[in-house]
Amino acid sequence: MAMDTITTAEELKEAIHHLEDRRAVQEVVLREQLLILSERFTPGKLISQTLGNVFSSPGVVENIIGLALGLGTGFLTKNIALRTSVNVAHKLGTSVFHRIFRKKKGL
Repeated sequence: MAMDTITTAEELKEAIHHLEDRRAVQEVVLREQLLILSERFTPGKLISQTLGNVFSSPGVVENIIGLALGLGTGFLTKNIALRTSVNVAHKLGTSVFHRIFRKKKGL
């Protein structure tokens, strides 16, 4: 029904009925769309889609593996190479720190 000028009570009732039907159809469509969105955007699906996109990008997996290997190697090297000298360096650093920043007596 076009938005013509309503001149009679019967035309008004018909226009109201038409608008109520249109609203009911729009409500059903809106509820269906909301259901689809709520199923599509669950936290689990969002995370899995994001991770899928990240890992499907070229070179990402190789970069992550390289990063993990580099961090692991650096950690092991530091612990092996500095295991004995860490205590000495710590004691020396602490001693120097206390000598520089200790409170002066009488000030």
